[in-house]
This record gives sequence, structure tokens and C-alpha cells, in this order.
Amino acid sequence: MTSPAVWDDAWARASVVAQALGLPLVDAAAQQTDDQADAWVLMETSAGSSSRAEMGVKLNEEQGIVWLHVMARSGSGTRPALVQRKALSEAFRFCDDLPAGLTYGDQSFDPPNTDDTGNWYRFSLGVDYIYQDIQVTA
Repeated sequence: MTSPAVWDDAWARASVVAQALGLPLVDAAAQQTDDQADAWVLMETSAGSSSRAEMGVKLNEEQGIVWLHVMARSGSGTRPALVQRKALSEAFRFCDDLPAGLTYGDQSFDPPNTDDTGNWYRFSLGVDYIYQDIQVTA
């Protein structure tokens, strides 16, 4: 499960960068890849674990990854996609304006599969996150 607070924050950060780069940001559940004429960014999330604890507080801790995929048209070259992915990466580093309970951690960078035969190559950025939804009980 990805909490809405995580999705909303990640979407807002990625939107600012994508707009500055002139790239559409697309929700993975709403993608229409046939409509994309040029490079674009696809966002999705995966929560690897979610656990709860109760000791005077109700705490749900979620750990997962925000995935941002720069989709580069075949033949467009690697460097532009690397520049775009780096700009997205920087939006999740040194954040001092995070919602309560959310932290971003390590990042991973997945290279495209050059054996793919389609029209698009995927340059992926994975941003680890931890989100603690805390409710104090009396």
C-alpha cells in the first residue's frame, strides 16, 4: 500500500521538475503511451512493507519506492535522458519541506534494456522512502 501522503508529495516534486524540463508527467494507472510524441516521465510507487506498532501511539510504518521512468524515444540518445533523470533525482534530495513522517532515502538508477525492440527506452529512478503515520492515543 502506498499512502496518499507519499503519492501526493512525490507527484508534486516530480511535477515541478517535469514541467521545467518540458516533459509530461504521467500516472502509471492513467498512461496512454500512444499519445506521447516525445520523451515523458511515468510515475508509479511500490510499498515493500507496512507494519504497525502500539505503545502509547498508533504507528503505521510504510517502506517503499517511488519510481520515476524517463521514457526516451529510440534513437534520441542517452545523454538527454540522463540529464532529465538527474534533475528528477535532485528533487528528492535534501528536502526540508516534507510532510510529517515522510523521509526519502537512497536512490537507484536502472539502465535501459538495449535489447528492447520498441519505440521507447526506459531510464528509471527509484527513490526509497519511509512514511510513518502516527496517531497519539490517550
